[in-house]
Amino acid sequence: MQPTERDLRERVLELTRLTESLQQQVKQPASQAPGDPAGGQHFISAFENAAISMAVLDLDARRLRVNRAFCTLFGYSREELLAPGARDVTHPDDVAEALVQRKRALASEIDTYQREKRYLHKSGHIVWGHLTCSLVRDAGGQPLHFISQLQDITGRKSAEQVLIKASTSNADLLRTIQRVLKLPAEAAAGDGKAG
Repeated sequence: MQPTERDLRERVLELTRLTESLQQQVKQPASQAPGDPAGGQHFISAFENAAISMAVLDLDARRLRVNRAFCTLFGYSREELLAPGARDVTHPDDVAEALVQRKRALASEIDTYQREKRYLHKSGHIVWGHLTCSLVRDAGGQPLHFISQLQDITGRKSAEQVLIKASTSNADLLRTIQRVLKLPAEAAAGDGKAG
């Protein structure tokens, strides 16, 4: 029997309420810390105002919560990043390794992992990040969600590429000088034995 349009609308409404409830649970701390009259507001404020990009991800790596720095780093609004079916910002060449690490964490092989990883900005350019990702478990050891912290290292990676290019250019220049002057490699390198 096919569901009626009314059945579908009721199901969508039910799923919408469930989604809103889950989002509220993610926004609120699991338990209020003793002596925290703000009911976890300190945690929420620290998360939102952190200078480092942060995200809470479900066990399938869907974003449940992101802070302002995360939105700014990738050029997306919070709504775009949290929308159902939101685009993964991980560079396609780095997806497989991320999946391996998540599986290791879920298998209790590791609790946290760090790595340098490429991402894609909304405008299409590559953003390099140093990722620290931790699996959060409940008191019984069951996985709840991942917390990711991401430091933008795009500037450092660009500088590394400039140095590599300069080093390669210097080596090429040295080989050219050796050929032109017909010097042995040690003499051109300045080991002090020539001349």
